[in-house]
Amino acid sequence: MELSTIIVSYGTFDMTCDAIASVQASSPELEQEIIVVDNDSSDDSGPRLVERFAGDHAISVQIIQMKSNVGFAAANNVGAQQAAGKVLFFLNSDTLVASGSIAELFRFTSSQKGAGAVGPHVVNEDGSDQESTAKQITFGGLLRHFLPGSALFRSSLAKAVESPRETCSVDVVKGCAIAMRREVFDSIGGWDDSYFLYAEERELCFALLRTGYKNYFLRSARVVHFGGASTLLEDYASQQIIQQRSSLAFLTRHHSRSLVYTNRVLGIVGFGLRGMLFSVIGLFNGSADFQKRGEAARKLFAWFLLDYSVTSKS
Repeated sequence: MELSTIIVSYGTFDMTCDAIASVQASSPELEQEIIVVDNDSSDDSGPRLVERFAGDHAISVQIIQMKSNVGFAAANNVGAQQAAGKVLFFLNSDTLVASGSIAELFRFTSSQKGAGAVGPHVVNEDGSDQESTAKQITFGGLLRHFLPGSALFRSSLAKAVESPRETCSVDVVKGCAIAMRREVFDSIGGWDDSYFLYAEERELCFALLRTGYKNYFLRSARVVHFGGASTLLEDYASQQIIQQRSSLAFLTRHHSRSLVYTNRVLGIVGFGLRGMLFSVIGLFNGSADFQKRGEAARKLFAWFLLDYSVTSKS
């Protein structure tokens, strides 16, 4: 078996079906399989996926139904345990894979023996760039992340980003689509399932770099990522607090106390400023978007000030 695509699904039945169809159509010349791990979806996605993909298909589709939501990283590990492919391709359920992209990922990952995680060019539905890569955490990076700056002038929650213009080595690739050779995956013990949601790809890529592999952005492969389909979009603030708590877990594990402390101070200052400024802007222009961001910023300010810990509840 050349490649196994592993998709974790949680309450995304229609999108998961579309993602599977895009995988089947992308590179049919490869000997491959698709493994879907349903994380105990409340909308009966598991049984519905079993029914939908019963019978013969050009590319085998296996549905694994979990009895509880074990989180993204742990579910990926469950899928990997059942995978027979020489290359594993971990794919979010809210994605569409462009034609030929799986073959591109397979060829590059197989031929680059020093490659760790390989990520494609990730784009929005309209073709604009999403964050495909990330850098190691530094003081300067935290400063740019937390202080409002250009965020004041954005009209939506999405970040304005630009992906690398060519294939290159990077620190971190986005977790919505990651390919790696099976032996590489096994050498680091798979995904770290202490992360329930968010920051797990940063931990994965860090482990690969520490082991001596290089992570790569592959410009010639393309994946559309809709984003946030299985998270609580109606509760943006809680989603952001979970993300910050996972980031703190990574910081605490791999970085100095001074950087952990800096992260807290900048979070208090940055979200305190955002909470005030976004609310004022929302009052003047009537934008529900700015009001939503202002509410989230105030809750994040309170979390950084009062509940800054890995184990605190959202």
